[in-house]
Amino acid sequence: MDANVKQFIKELTDTWLEERYDDLYEFFHQDVALLPPGSVAPIIGRELVIDSYRQFASVGTVHKFDILEITLHTYEHTTVCDMLFEVDYELDAGRYHERGLEVYVIDTSGPKFNILWRTQFQLSEE
Repeated sequence: MDANVKQFIKELTDTWLEERYDDLYEFFHQDVALLPPGSVAPIIGRELVIDSYRQFASVGTVHKFDILEITLHTYEHTTVCDMLFEVDYELDAGRYHERGLEVYVIDTSGPKFNILWRTQFQLSEE
């Protein structure tokens, strides 16, 4: 199971980096919640979460994204995934290199996994 969840997260990452936004629907539960960095209120719903990927791509460019480590915590039909990453990206305000932690809560009960919750923490910035 752990190898399947790790592959699922890697496929999700490849999908958004390749800007295949319509393919993102297969990764998220229809009522997924996303807590963006620095926010106190989550975005609720698959459509709005996928739009957040599109919005970032409209103002930013990712030059490099590396998954450093994936740690999984499995509880029956739910897995919490901690993904440590480094990213090099550019926005209007400049170019940034960050290390962060992405946290996913994934329903693993069915034939297809579904992300129920996603949030991201900035650990360091250059």
